[in-house]
Amino acid sequence: MPAQLRCMLIEDQWCYAYYQRFQSGKDLFWAHYEEQAFASNPIFRAQLGRVDLEGDKDGKDNTKGPACYIQHFRNGSRVMMGAPGWLQNAMGQAGITLSWALIDEWTKIETMGKKTGASTTINATGNITGGIDQQILGRLRRASFNQHHPLWGNHCILSATAESTNHPSQARINSFKREIDKGNPDFAIVSFCFKDASNLPSHTGKPFKEQIIDWKAIQRMKAQFTPSHFKRECLGIRSRETKGWYSEEALDRCVAAGIQAGLEPELGKEG
Repeated sequence: MPAQLRCMLIEDQWCYAYYQRFQSGKDLFWAHYEEQAFASNPIFRAQLGRVDLEGDKDGKDNTKGPACYIQHFRNGSRVMMGAPGWLQNAMGQAGITLSWALIDEWTKIETMGKKTGASTTINATGNITGGIDQQILGRLRRASFNQHHPLWGNHCILSATAESTNHPSQARINSFKREIDKGNPDFAIVSFCFKDASNLPSHTGKPFKEQIIDWKAIQRMKAQFTPSHFKRECLGIRSRETKGWYSEEALDRCVAAGIQAGLEPELGKEG
């Protein structure tokens, strides 16, 4: 996990994992601390904080607050996972200062405030400015050894399943692409899918692609999903859903030709 490695290798790192709901974070993120292969690793365990009698029964310095779990490390770093309160634009995060943040399922978080009536605005790049923009990104300001270095500098990782190109999250993707096209090394878009599983042997002796991939589930999804849905859910490709005789690529070519010719869409018919 990037957060664990960062806290082990660099001192005084404050890392925060954000999930849609506190329970999701406990189930999907914090549960790894109790997994046998993860928690029993001697190298990892040696980096955890000193013995705290008020901590968990394992004797390590795991402090559990009412709305935030904190894992301390011996070098002063910490990993936090709490309830951000997306529906209130993450106002509870207003005073925190971070080195690294992971925002899971950010495409769904991006629209949570809009669906529930929480305050959202549209910024200059077309993004919905909810909790992510209004509170979280501005908290990545903790002092670092070299803020311009690709490793030492503060980071934010936004992770999610690919969505349609019509989804509101596309505005943020487009803004990232513009920065990448400029050659800005601080921005990157990384996608992967089940096809990227390795043929190398796993801890069981089986290849990773046979150990971690449920191929029957992939076959079921391919049979039941639309082609566009399968691209998004299983291949990590942002694809718009279309119905009819024409492919999305054909429609995009028509739209591009119309824009180049200066045409305007006909929205109604008179007479």
